[in-house]
Amino acid sequence: MRNYSKVGDEGLLELFEFIMSYDPDDYGKSPRRLLSSYPNDFWKIYREIEHRKIYKKPEDAVFIGIVGTRRRDTAEDLFLVINEFNKFFVEDIVIVSGLCPKGGDRFATLIYQKHETNKLWFPAEWSLGRHAGFVRNTEIARWSDYLIATPAPDRKGGTEDTIKKFTKFHGHDNLIIV
Repeated sequence: MRNYSKVGDEGLLELFEFIMSYDPDDYGKSPRRLLSSYPNDFWKIYREIEHRKIYKKPEDAVFIGIVGTRRRDTAEDLFLVINEFNKFFVEDIVIVSGLCPKGGDRFATLIYQKHETNKLWFPAEWSLGRHAGFVRNTEIARWSDYLIATPAPDRKGGTEDTIKKFTKFHGHDNLIIV
């Protein structure tokens, strides 16, 4: 198999389309097994393609990051996040989040499904090691114009890391802590 991380746009798209249209009956292996020697390349390609879809965003597009600790996963927390999100809802909106199954990331997917907005997901690439979450947090902070955060009561963890990085990139003005 070619190393697609060193080829141009055409090669990336070719590999991505192959993976998305993969039929195990044709090749006898699952796509995961077929690409097992290149676990990071698929996600690099996926992110690259997703970034290019919205890289030239309209000037009126608003990127809203939604993050939160897994320890705050209640209906009350969801209501607080939705309430803040609705204050900023505009026509051209992109929700930015990390796709964790609990907490703020889950809230982001629920809001995305309800409002059918654009999305930019940054799932952690755990194959990179323990720092994968911090890499994801940096991307979320960098891409977001606004950040809605539900941090843990003790203010420790990945949500706090994202908040610190967001304020470093954008200041405190567009940070909403619920």
